[in-house]
Amino acid sequence: MDGTSDFRIDDKPFFDTYKKDFGFKLQGTPLPEDVSEQIFTADLSAYFLFPMTDQGAALRDEIDQVLVKLQEDGTLKKLSEQFFGADHSPDASKMEKTVN
Repeated sequence: MDGTSDFRIDDKPFFDTYKKDFGFKLQGTPLPEDVSEQIFTADLSAYFLFPMTDQGAALRDEIDQVLVKLQEDGTLKKLSEQFFGADHSPDASKMEKTVN
């Protein structure tokens, strides 16, 4: 995009944003699924960070509950499709609470 490389690998939401919001004239080629799985083997989940206090733990628990409800009622999927053009929401198995 800055003329220093011939290609780069981005996810579809970023690619679409570059084209739509910034007007970049880009050509995209989707990777075959087997190649994509080799490149993106790590868990690409997003995480919220909370203070290590009682208030932080309470806020985390409340947000976890709301996110599970939004996933269950389909709201996360709708928001993902609205803002990213596809369903990038996690499946139910990814929504379990992790205790550290």
